[in-house]
Amino acid sequence: MSNASEDHAGSAAQSLTLNVSPDRLAIHYHGPAPTNADDTLCNEILAELTVLGVPVVPSRETLLARIQAALADGAPLVEGQAPVPSQDGILNWAGDFFSQGFLVDEKTGSVDFRQRAAQLSVTDGQLLLTVVPPVDGVAGMDVFGKPIPVPRGKVRRVRTGPNVRLDDSSATYYAAASGRIRWNGELLSVDPVFEVPGSVGLATGHIVHPGALVVGKDIESGSKVRAAGEIEVKGAVEGADVECGGDLSITGGLTNGEGRLVRSGGKAHARFVRDAHIEAEGDIFIEKESIQSTLKTRGAVIMPRGRIIGGEVTALRGIEVCDAGTAAGIHTTLVAGEDFARAAEMEMLHKRLAEMEMAQARIRHALDLAATSAIKLSPEQFQAMLALEIKAEEAEEEIRELRERVRKGTETFPPGHPRIIIHGCLYPETVLRIGCERYNTSDAIKGPITALVAGGGIILIPADMTPS
Repeated sequence: MSNASEDHAGSAAQSLTLNVSPDRLAIHYHGPAPTNADDTLCNEILAELTVLGVPVVPSRETLLARIQAALADGAPLVEGQAPVPSQDGILNWAGDFFSQGFLVDEKTGSVDFRQRAAQLSVTDGQLLLTVVPPVDGVAGMDVFGKPIPVPRGKVRRVRTGPNVRLDDSSATYYAAASGRIRWNGELLSVDPVFEVPGSVGLATGHIVHPGALVVGKDIESGSKVRAAGEIEVKGAVEGADVECGGDLSITGGLTNGEGRLVRSGGKAHARFVRDAHIEAEGDIFIEKESIQSTLKTRGAVIMPRGRIIGGEVTALRGIEVCDAGTAAGIHTTLVAGEDFARAAEMEMLHKRLAEMEMAQARIRHALDLAATSAIKLSPEQFQAMLALEIKAEEAEEEIRELRERVRKGTETFPPGHPRIIIHGCLYPETVLRIGCERYNTSDAIKGPITALVAGGGIILIPADMTPS
């Protein structure tokens, strides 16, 4: 008879086995069928259940019935009480405020990247959200009479930002003004909308707005635009610095040039990008092309009908594009599975750690020279040495903290199985990187193909064979 990893044998050990399930919620019987004339088998099983430590053993009549059921369909001989898991609290949104997609033409099936599916505009007094509290589960009991605890359900936390009203009695949230809803995973806000009917340029000056911003035409060269909420540009952006806490939507193209940065706290969308630098927390959608640009996102880069020519694209959740590179062999780099924000933080930590280790080495060298010197120190020199000792201890403490932060940053690097999907063609001189693996393209490869990590390297497989 076996108890997960141990065998307990009685006189019938050669013919029967009792197995305790890994979750300790059942004991299964394997052995001969009992006979009406001899109850030796029942005695052996009851004795072994007692040896195992089962506090409540079944009666002989019940045991006989359970043995028959076990032999017939594998039913357990002894069964505990399974725990009932808790249910976490949930957020019930009153509308489709945060849909990630765009409207699709029902007739043609084409995606209209200028029209988001989400309905971001809300009115004063509109219901936004109801928070449903968690439901605690019920503890279970294993076959040995020991309780199986159940963690309590998680409470969904919502903090109210500007222009949001909470009704405590019903855990509901309402818009306290008309505007555009914004949600960062914890803070719910309604941003007042500032509309610029024309372009942002010399006439308007730089713009800093605490809510959402709608630009009727373009953001012109040299402009600086910052909004706490989303920014919608109905024209193009050229040679400007743009930063928003929500989504960024550019109906036209983005041409920025060196030294200019576009940063989005949510998703980012543009018709095309050229010589641009975009950083986004959410997905980046480009309709037509990215030329000699740097795109960085903690989401995905989505360009199913577009092409990437030159530059570098880094996306934590993967890349989808029609064509990568060109037949002319323009160097293009696609990186998936890398968190650009974490990478920048780790680079700064490593740099600071190297600086502190060098400073500590210089201090220790000075202290060692003083300790081995035969010259008697003056009171001023002695105080200076004490100050150096304190600096050495402070440097040692900071080095320990930096090393711990580096260790944690390395251990918690975002996991997952990011992929690079090429619908059209993967051209020569295009480099694919996924995690630590690298693939250099020397010949044109027709799609649709998917690049993923398998067997210690990057492999390319037909898109329709990609595992889910």
